Amino acid sequence: MPNVLHDSSARPKWNLQLESASPHLAVRGLALIPLQSSGSLRNSPRPPQFQAQSSSRMSVVLRLTLLLLAVALSPLPTQATNKYPIILVNGFSGWGRDELLGFRYWGGIQGDFQDELTAQGYTVYTAAVGPFSSNWDRACELFAIIKGGRVDYGKKHSATHNHLQYGRNYTGLYSKWGTANSDGSINKVHLIGHSMGGQTVRMLAQLLEHGTTGAPIQEDPSSHTLFKGGKSWVHSITTISTPNQGTTLGDGFSTIGDSVKDLLAGVLSVVGVLGDSAKMVYDAKLDQWGITNKQSGETIQAYLDRVFSSKIFDPNFKDVCLWSLSTGGAKEEVTWVKTLSDVYYYSYATIDTYNTRDLLLRKISLPNLLTMLLPLDPLAVFLGGRYAPDTLKLSTDWQPNDGVVPTISMGSDGVGTAITFAGSSQLGKWNKMPQLNRLDHLAVIGVTLHTQVLDLYEGHAALLYALPSSSSRRLADSTAAVVKLDTAILELTAATTSVETKSDLESLCQSPKNSYAQSYCTKMLESASTRRLRG
Repeated sequence: MPNVLHDSSARPKWNLQLESASPHLAVRGLALIPLQSSGSLRNSPRPPQFQAQSSSRMSVVLRLTLLLLAVALSPLPTQATNKYPIILVNGFSGWGRDELLGFRYWGGIQGDFQDELTAQGYTVYTAAVGPFSSNWDRACELFAIIKGGRVDYGKKHSATHNHLQYGRNYTGLYSKWGTANSDGSINKVHLIGHSMGGQTVRMLAQLLEHGTTGAPIQEDPSSHTLFKGGKSWVHSITTISTPNQGTTLGDGFSTIGDSVKDLLAGVLSVVGVLGDSAKMVYDAKLDQWGITNKQSGETIQAYLDRVFSSKIFDPNFKDVCLWSLSTGGAKEEVTWVKTLSDVYYYSYATIDTYNTRDLLLRKISLPNLLTMLLPLDPLAVFLGGRYAPDTLKLSTDWQPNDGVVPTISMGSDGVGTAITFAGSSQLGKWNKMPQLNRLDHLAVIGVTLHTQVLDLYEGHAALLYALPSSSSRRLADSTAAVVKLDTAILELTAATTSVETKSDLESLCQSPKNSYAQSYCTKMLESASTRRLRG
């Protein structure tokens, strides 16, 4: 059934707004499952004539009826078969819980995902690794942050790149990590990484299991426990909007770098906290390079200008985020960072652009201007432009994006086996979850008006806790967990795809939940009249 866009004045008042939901979901047995993870629902210009609404509504009613039937017959509540902690890991330019005056990286406008998930009975921790460091340095930091101890970047690695070998000391979020229980089972973790965080957690898992074997720089296995290998300490890896195959922003930094550097300040401006930036705590965590912390009275923008003036951001420098994020860097990393056979992998892809043509009738992708966050606009235009196909000689499939990462790069590392998630998690493969439409790179972590984004995390946490533990013989996912996640995805997709006109955005802004949402609405609505709308 094609996706039908209705005039807002004629839209029936469904509680779940299901008339605009993605038809990615169908029913097999009792659980709603995705039919595909990308492609058919990429945003396209509004068709010249609307399809008949009655058939669309019948489809919606059918989907809703089947979903409710599945929920009614499922063995609720979900029975946890493992209780491994969930570790949330930030991406490029990210921050910790004690930074930015309490504006949460994991939650944004929608609050605090860690606290919300904890209240639901999950054990959740937030890790804050270097926002501009390389994946190698971030993986070393993440190990110490979770397990406790001093960061060791590796003697050979540090000497090669000419930075300090040792970093900060951490008490450890989960000091029991890797220890054995009385039955011989190991205390593992679930790792969830947003954006670059997904690359980082993949590298950490590789180092734990195989040390530095195959890496460009190989450390002495006896020099540090992280480099020794032999540790199956990660139960699952979830990548959210992750450049698993790189992002062309990394390749094109010399062209689009100013917009990338200004991204954080732009986001803070939209949510109304930039005015206090001189008082804010924000930590680039680049001690190994001798870059000092943000000084008293120094604004966020001035601090970032100082950080990006460092030699580590020079072209061709590899021990930094820009190389890890580039398509070349990602391709190099995947030669030794493998899809591990004993880890569950999940990937969520986001998209907030639509396909069109430029004046020369060449294919491009442009941002959906009513939904994409303002500071992401120039980045989305660059990603969706001709740089990827003309300069990098990539296919035009690399143009659709979420404002930071090409959507095609998010599904897998391009080497490991990838499957469409069909209600049963497969070990050692990329379980590709349904594509999240009309959701930009920051909306998926809460910088959005859509409250349903939290439900996505609750649903995914239920799926993770329903996975068999290392000592369990259970093979199938809990139907209740799958239904919970499918419901969350369906409702989120319905909400995001319902914003078609300025009046839709105004309706969404009628009762902002907090000052962040109020500022977001003000900025987005002010710009709605001047930003070039699609169609």
